[in-house]
Amino acid sequence: MPANLQRFQLEAESTQVDELWNQPGNEPVPPILDAGAIQFQDGSFRIGQISRVLTDPYAKVNSEASEKWLRKNVGQLLPTLENLPGTWHHCLVGFSSDRLPLIGTIPDFESIHLFSGFSNPLVIIPPLAKRFANFASGKKDEIIIQLSLHH
Repeated sequence: MPANLQRFQLEAESTQVDELWNQPGNEPVPPILDAGAIQFQDGSFRIGQISRVLTDPYAKVNSEASEKWLRKNVGQLLPTLENLPGTWHHCLVGFSSDRLPLIGTIPDFESIHLFSGFSNPLVIIPPLAKRFANFASGKKDEIIIQLSLHH
């Protein structure tokens, strides 16, 4: 992972004007690319991340252009990785305007729990998931309470 992630700034800027989120088809800020690479224990790599802020969760993204952009930028840092065979992936990510995740029950739907808005899921989710499970089964937890919708 790059030391200087642009994604956090992208998230902050994209939440400045709430009205932009009321209609599908808006792109509140231009996309960014965080170039980097991480190798997992199984030998596989994840190279770079393009982040886009789109108000339509069903918006189509040009995967070919995205992959070229990603490979070119990663190749500037790590030339041997630029042309490795690979698969381009995408996923939806939720985030909040204050950069904090939201955890807990949804008002008027006490049997449904929200666990969303994690900027660094690989780092943050495992310990919070354990705390949340304990909280959901009745153990008080100040951290979970601070991240609650009811806070």
